[in-house]
Order: sequence, then structure tokens, then C-alpha cells
Amino acid sequence: MAKTITLTFMEDDSIRVFEDYSMAKDMFDTISSKYNTTTMIHVQLLLEHYNSYRMKESNRVVNHANKMLVMAKDLAVVKN
Repeated sequence: MAKTITLTFMEDDSIRVFEDYSMAKDMFDTISSKYNTTTMIHVQLLLEHYNSYRMKESNRVVNHANKMLVMAKDLAVVKN
């Protein structure tokens, strides 16, 4: 069940990569090792994305604020 729930929230191209794992833990460990990296380039990309993000006229202010909050939390996780 955990595997199915995890796959539900993935993009289609990622699903194809991870759906062959028989156990959710194996899949999660692989995802963690692949995506839980904190390099200087990663930090710079997060900063660039945060600093250059602009609200589109079609977006609601609440949605924009939520997206900015998520980006700020991502930066806090990498201690920046």
C-alpha cells in the first residue's frame, strides 16, 4: 500500500523508473539516495529559483504565498 501511495504522487516518467521495486522500503531508499543530496549547485539552484520567482497575474496571492513558503522551507532544510 505504501508503494502505491508513493507512486501516486510521482510524475509519469518517474513512475516507470520506480514501479519495478517489490518493496516500498527499497523504492524509498533508492529515491532518498537519488534525491536527498545537498550540493552547492543544489543550494544555488534553490536560491536562484526563490529569488527569481514572480507571481503571475493569473495566480491567487494565497497560492503565490504558499509556493514561496515551500521554497523558503526548502532553503531552511539545506541551512541557507
